Amino acid sequence: MALSHPDRVEAIIAQNAVAHEDGLSKPWVPRRAFFENRYAHEAALRMNFLSLDATRQRHVGSSPHPERINPDTWYDEYYFLNQPGEAHIQSELFDDYRTNIQLYPFWQKSV
Repeated sequence: MALSHPDRVEAIIAQNAVAHEDGLSKPWVPRRAFFENRYAHEAALRMNFLSLDATRQRHVGSSPHPERINPDTWYDEYYFLNQPGEAHIQSELFDDYRTNIQLYPFWQKSV
């Protein structure tokens, strides 16, 4: 949207955003399989993306001091992700994320 109307954008703040293939690490193996064949790999994606371990990892990342991160942050997210219908919503959103990956080269040229 910002590239479509740069005159309307004063600033963009991005946090923990990936905009290059190198940023798609090992957890992306089942996620890429999902992009190739959603119906064959949706259950694996949900296990990979919506699990407590994956939720914790999104908050802790590669922090040298994970003990400083309040566990409530990932427990709250995990609770939210496990509300009725939320797994389907997250799968839909994640399916749409493939368009971001396809746009990485364009974004990189636009910087």
